[in-house]
Amino acid sequence: MKKKVWPILMVLSIVLVLVSLLWRSTAKLAEENIGLNVVFIDVGKADSILVQTADFNMLVDTGTSEDAQAIRRILNQNNVEKLDYLVLTHLDKDHIGSTPYILENYEVKHIIQPEYEKDSEEHTAYLEALTKAGIEPVYLKQEGDIELGDGNRIHFYPPKKDSYEQSNDYSLVTSITYGDHSFLLTGDAEKERMEEIVEQISGAYTVVKIPHHGDYKKMLEEVLEKTSPEYCIVSTSEDNLEEKLTECLDNLAIPSYYTFNGTVIMRTDGKELTIIQ
Repeated sequence: MKKKVWPILMVLSIVLVLVSLLWRSTAKLAEENIGLNVVFIDVGKADSILVQTADFNMLVDTGTSEDAQAIRRILNQNNVEKLDYLVLTHLDKDHIGSTPYILENYEVKHIIQPEYEKDSEEHTAYLEALTKAGIEPVYLKQEGDIELGDGNRIHFYPPKKDSYEQSNDYSLVTSITYGDHSFLLTGDAEKERMEEIVEQISGAYTVVKIPHHGDYKKMLEEVLEKTSPEYCIVSTSEDNLEEKLTECLDNLAIPSYYTFNGTVIMRTDGKELTIIQ
């Protein structure tokens, strides 16, 4: 019986080594082919979106102050230890709420936001966190790019006016182009800002994130006609979903994903697009 133990152990050892090598090779291959990863995080009636390539991490908005752990889980699952950019589309509490947590727990190189102020507890907490972290935001007034290499890029469309009646209309719009696919992130744009977006953007998009958590505005139809999306994302809670919005998307025959059904992951190598929910 003892004579049979060593051959068995040797075989098991060889199997374990082969499995280990295979796992490492697969992990390395996955890392090399990460392409673009866009994760629309389930944070209820709020926004938080991770944009990631093999050597680049950007977070667009941070939900409410109660969403910190949900965002942390997604960042950890995607091996995010630092953020090259934190983009705050505007200063509402459901877009900047977890920013103090992010600044305290992750290295953030740059912050981009529109230039205005808001009288709220969340904005005050954000300003205090900026001071503590020693970061000076970039207040974007002109269109600008982040190059991702190989012709891929992120383009920002800032609000065109210095002042708006509604905070939502200060929304900074993000356009991402990666190979054959493109994504338009619209913040909480209301009617006035949507009118600007139609003027600012050009061409069709693979994915459009519906502005303001699916709050239906007639102007939205013009945005969708201009962008001709293959898919739409609605970041909202189920009880906030408007029937007019679902009717609009159905009438335009646009397949849509709602984050209250779970976080939506979109991955592309520039050619194929994979959607996971």
